[in-house]
Amino acid sequence: LSNIEKQAIYKTFISYHEGFKKGLLGHHHRGKRNDRDEVDVASLRSKDRYDYIMVDEVQDFIPAQLSAVMQACTDANGFIFAGDTCQTINPGSAFSFDNLRDMFHSRFSTRPKMFTLSTNFRSRSGVVNIANRLVKLLGETFPRSVDQLRDPESQD
Repeated sequence: LSNIEKQAIYKTFISYHEGFKKGLLGHHHRGKRNDRDEVDVASLRSKDRYDYIMVDEVQDFIPAQLSAVMQACTDANGFIFAGDTCQTINPGSAFSFDNLRDMFHSRFSTRPKMFTLSTNFRSRSGVVNIANRLVKLLGETFPRSVDQLRDPESQD
């Protein structure tokens, strides 16, 4: 990336981050997420156990929430965790799929099957290409901030 592109990206990030801190951006996600987490964690503390649990946006869960979810399922094969560390909305999140795999192994004494989706069906190739460049830059600058995966491709 050129210095001008880097500066533009940085200004965009600062603007987004300020809006997020003020509650102008992302607040609807945070509100729903917090409300849902309180309900889910409370229900997971009951005696009810589930055969299957699907967790979407797993990158936004903290370890205590993931631990509660893992305790609520009766079968190690009954989980689906889906997420993307490049879409984390919680500032300071330290989530990684390696850590999730280790938590899972500690709880169930087995390694989960992991699948990586490599085709983006939602965005056009131009968007995917710039996103891949940003993720590469992010990974080079902050090596443990995102899981290192093969660059996604666009469907178009």
